Parts: sequence; structure tokens; C-alpha cells
Amino acid sequence: YDKTLLSVGELWLDLPVTAVDASRQLLASYWGTNLKSQLSDQLYAEIGRVEKVSPRNEEDFKKFSFTANGMTKESDGLNYIDLRYQFTPSLKGEYYFGNLED
Repeated sequence: YDKTLLSVGELWLDLPVTAVDASRQLLASYWGTNLKSQLSDQLYAEIGRVEKVSPRNEEDFKKFSFTANGMTKESDGLNYIDLRYQFTPSLKGEYYFGNLED
């Protein structure tokens, strides 16, 4: 368990669906739970759920939202999992899944 980290509250995530632009002075942050663990020398796992987002130009957290065809919808949260496996020193595989609830 020494290579496991549980984070709850405000998170700064750099994942395929929650990218952070570090070149900006203010970063987007997320509110939720994140568990990272180096399970073995070859296997790394990260799972989590974020329920709110604070865009870099706002102070407060709000529900995720998206607009399609002129209609804005809110989401209850984003669940995600990231698995990485080092097969050989020069070959690594990664599986990522994200589910935005409606």
C-alpha cells in the first residue's frame, strides 16, 4: 500500500478527458475522488469519479455541462479508469475508459 494514494476533494487531473493546460496561470480543477496505485513493477491503475468542475476562469465548482444542437445538458459526474502495463522495457500498453453520466 505504500505506492497507493487516495485523494478526495479538489483534484488537478491530467487525463485524456480532463486535460490540464499547465501553461495557463489559472488551472481547471475538479471535485471528486481519485485512487492511484502502482500495483506491481509492471501494473499501474488509476480510478476515480469527479462530480464538478471549476473552469480556469471561475472560482466556484459547478456540474459538468455540454451543449449540443443548441441545448445545454448537465451531468451528475464522470467515472474513469486508467490501466497501464509495462510488457517489456520498450513496450507499454494502456487502457482508458471514461463514462459521463447524464
